[in-house]
Amino acid sequence: VGSVRNRFDIVRAEALDLAAMFAVQSGRNSEAILWAQRSRDEARACGATLTLTRSLSTLGLARVHATGSPDGIEDIRESFREAAALGNHRQQVVALNNQAVALNALGMPVAAVDRAHEGLVIVAERGVAELDAPLNHNLAEALAGCGRLREASQAATKAAAAFAALG
Repeated sequence: VGSVRNRFDIVRAEALDLAAMFAVQSGRNSEAILWAQRSRDEARACGATLTLTRSLSTLGLARVHATGSPDGIEDIRESFREAAALGNHRQQVVALNNQAVALNALGMPVAAVDRAHEGLVIVAERGVAELDAPLNHNLAEALAGCGRLREASQAATKAAAAFAALG
């Protein structure tokens, strides 16, 4: 019974993190903060380390969007460090992508380009191909924000191809 209960708790923590990310993506950032905090509480209680890490990145992104303040960037950076310590390359890339989105939203496209490039290096080296599409999409947006339109067009083309390859 204990392992079934723990699995249920882990799934609930994961679902709460997904709810938080969906809320961020639809602009309901204050709600996203609450869902992400609740996910972190649940994940901590049941020992779901990866979900705890993932929800920290979601929380950071929500905080940036909700407040317009860079305070959430440190949450995302910490999520990256935790993912690295776990050896989870996919979550490292998710954190870098979230950081690129947050930095771009804060009007820091040069830093957003740097984070997206870091993520693309991990994608290439570690075979996290499913994240190539969103990274290139966000890279294109950041490059456009830097006035680097030719490079932005190339990144957008790569993103479109990567999204199409996902099916």
